[in-house]
Order: sequence, then structure tokens, then C-alpha cells
Amino acid sequence: MDADIALMPEMWSIGYTRFDPEKTGAREEFYYDALALQDETVQRFAMLARDLDMAIGFTYLEQFEPAPRNALTLFDRPGEVVFTYAKVHTSDFKSMEASMTPGEGFPTGVLNTRAGPVRVGSMICFDREQPESARILMLQGAELVLTPPMPAD
Repeated sequence: MDADIALMPEMWSIGYTRFDPEKTGAREEFYYDALALQDETVQRFAMLARDLDMAIGFTYLEQFEPAPRNALTLFDRPGEVVFTYAKVHTSDFKSMEASMTPGEGFPTGVLNTRAGPVRVGSMICFDREQPESARILMLQGAELVLTPPMPAD
């Protein structure tokens, strides 16, 4: 239908599953589902972007040290990485989020759409509640801000 971008819901790779912090080993089991950019599951979306000739914002639990991140990698129409962004403002009132490594900034990149180039950035969940998130993206020239929806519980 000539869409330029498909955007997955927040942490699509794991269905935004949580873990019980009181259960021994639950956190480690949760971390086991984290993916690296080079993993086949993530790269499948790069190939899909290329095959469909559309950008894809893939959301996932990203492997990272010392702990995984809630991340979004934006693939352009040829399937190349435009940027990987990780949620900056993780909340300390949810054990899952408190157990993750927060991102360090709000990257932007140019996405070549059918209508021409557009500078794109992203925010995930609680980041959109913080005024500086949008301000930083605006100062970097973002014309479009991708905000993955939260999956329904």
C-alpha cells in the first residue's frame, strides 16, 4: 500500500514480557532473550526492509553490557541501519525496566522516503514524558519522531 515505514510495538521481539523479581534466576532467564544486531532474527528485518522497499523500525531487547537495553533499530529501504536507539528514561518502579541499561542519547538519521529525505529520531515510552527528549530531537533536526506503541497487556 506504498507505506514508507513499518514500526513494531515496544520490545516486539519478546512481546514485552516481564519477569518476577522474586523468582530465582528469572532475571537471567529474561536476559537470555536479548538479541545482538548481528543475530539472524534482527537481520531478517533488514532483509525484509530491502525486499519490501520500505523502512522498518524493529524493537527488541538488545544485548548490551552490563545489562540488556530496550532498543529500536531503524533499517532503511535498502536494509541498512540508520540508527539504533535505546530507551533513555527507564523507570525504577518496574523491575524489568530497572534491570536494564538506559540509552545515552537520542540519535537521528536521514531516511530516504518516496517523498524525499526525512530526518528521523525516536522515543520509547517514558522518554516521551520528558520534555528534553523531544527538545534534543528537534535540535538535531528531527522532522519525524517514531514512538513505538506499547503492546496491550
